[in-house]
Amino acid sequence: MKIIFPIILLSQILFFSCQKRDNIQVLSETNISNVGIYSADVFVEGHVFSENSDYESDYEWGFYYGTNADPEIGSKVFSSGIYEEWSDFNITIEGLLDNTTYYVQPFCAGYGKVYTSNEIVSFQTMADKTGDIGPGGGTIFYQDGMGGGMELSNTDYVGNWGCLDHVPTSIDQGTGAANTALILSTCPSTISAPAICNNLVEGGYDDWYLPSYGDLILVYNNLVVNGYWSPSGESYLSSSQAPSDFDYYYSYRMINNSTGYVHKGINCKYFAVRSF
Repeated sequence: MKIIFPIILLSQILFFSCQKRDNIQVLSETNISNVGIYSADVFVEGHVFSENSDYESDYEWGFYYGTNADPEIGSKVFSSGIYEEWSDFNITIEGLLDNTTYYVQPFCAGYGKVYTSNEIVSFQTMADKTGDIGPGGGTIFYQDGMGGGMELSNTDYVGNWGCLDHVPTSIDQGTGAANTALILSTCPSTISAPAICNNLVEGGYDDWYLPSYGDLILVYNNLVVNGYWSPSGESYLSSSQAPSDFDYYYSYRMINNSTGYVHKGINCKYFAVRSF
């Protein structure tokens, strides 16, 4: 059973009228979307209306944002630059806290005065679930910030690739599933590491695979380093073929954060992972 969870998208659209001072009125549209664990996209479009021709000039546009319900208090400020009575800008704010409510209040400034909106937009960042139990009952070791991620299985195995054939695999993060399929198309063993991972059914899911070298690095950086998972072995097998000698595969030494090369016929510790 393969389940794809929808990408979580938070989008709030509103029109607001800034405080009217000296016959100046500002109308803007704010849209907040792609809210992740530590970032969010903010789009602002604004227009200045003035009854006094003396004010028909350039204005600075931006927004206050922070965890205070009144963003102007103790907040950070983003400024988009100088525009002539109209602004349209999109910015990704980063470095946010996970599982936290933020407030955004656009502003425009000109002639020594700041005109803030009367309404404030709020959004909540996603929770960082690294180290938590995943949908398949494994341990989450990666999140994409949009509701998806990767988890590793609860069981360690011992095995090898099943053959010495050249397989054009990748070392990149997230390529383990494609690597596993490539290996099995060339080495159709039923007891090899790729086959065991591919046939694994755990937590109600059957879409497990042998992780790539890049996936193993994520496991080390996000789980081992932070104490969420302790490896039972020294080196772990990957689905990534070594670049210089096709008889070898990449292994990753979880105990000392280093790269190894193991002959494809030699057994090594391994575990399965899956994406969600």
